[in-house]
Amino acid sequence: MSDASTAAEFAPPRADCVADSAGGLTFQVVDWARPGPAAGSDAGPDAALVLVRRGADPGPEGEVRLPLVPTEGGRLQAALPSTVPLLEGRWDVHMVFGEAETQRLAPGLNDLRSLVDRKPGPSTSPLAVRIPYPTKHGNLSL
Repeated sequence: MSDASTAAEFAPPRADCVADSAGGLTFQVVDWARPGPAAGSDAGPDAALVLVRRGADPGPEGEVRLPLVPTEGGRLQAALPSTVPLLEGRWDVHMVFGEAETQRLAPGLNDLRSLVDRKPGPSTSPLAVRIPYPTKHGNLSL
């Protein structure tokens, strides 16, 4: 087995991110496989994208779960609408299947063009922008 095929086999799933004009984000997870006894390409109803606030205590204020649903082409998709509140800080992006251990996502392609000309409305307070970025360790965060 070559080093390249070994690296690809153990590469984390990655998420492409698309921003909408309202400030929401859509995540499309590629290169994923369900771990454990139910391994395979069926995500199941318990698949979730999990945002974990860095440095937060465990609990509802430090975690946001978004359902992952299958799309055409074998991807999983989750939406983070701008109406879902996130406390200020950095949020690490994970995925999980049921009770399995969460796994970090690697960054994919980011389409943030809709944020360039975005003009927040008068009721947008506080102003918040969610920008996906790669960490120094190669993980996806907001």
